[in-house]
Amino acid sequence: MINEQEKLERFEKAVNQQIDSQIKELIQQAESSRDEILQKANDASLYVAYDRIKEEIKVISNKYVRLVSKAELECKRDVLVCRDKLVCKVFENIKASLIDYTKTPEYKDYLVNTIKEEIQKYQDSDDMIFYLSKSDFEISDDIKKQLEKDLFFQKKDSIKIGGVCIGFKNRNVLIDKTLDSALDEQKNEFNNSECLRLN
Repeated sequence: MINEQEKLERFEKAVNQQIDSQIKELIQQAESSRDEILQKANDASLYVAYDRIKEEIKVISNKYVRLVSKAELECKRDVLVCRDKLVCKVFENIKASLIDYTKTPEYKDYLVNTIKEEIQKYQDSDDMIFYLSKSDFEISDDIKKQLEKDLFFQKKDSIKIGGVCIGFKNRNVLIDKTLDSALDEQKNEFNNSECLRLN
């Protein structure tokens, strides 16, 4: 017969096994919960890190766009400054050539022909005034003789290169046939041409 001591030992062993089994189960549950909690914490950390990375990328991207835009603007400004210098140089050379031209006999013929054309256009007008540059005014008597007309000439300080402006005593009209205005018009057209535009 089993004595009381053995029964007690078996009972204790059975209780210990049950306790061990429950402890193992609790440990497994705790480890599972721990893994789940760690995974959630890990996921949350990853989401936070991902959001931070996205924000940093956005900041860096915006900074890069601003830097590129600034560099493009500086390049365009430099190109414009250089282009303007070249245009000024080209038109200074053209102006110098025009001034040289005004000292030739061909220019005197050009001036006489221009005045003659305007007289023919406005032949009914007897109130024409011909405005000339200071240097061209000196040859106004020669122009009168060549055209065999009694014309009225005046100096006009705004005419620096040459040519003629035609005005009328009885009308508020001024026809500009000066080399100065022709040069200005050409310079404006040149500056506004498609080939000089920056994209």
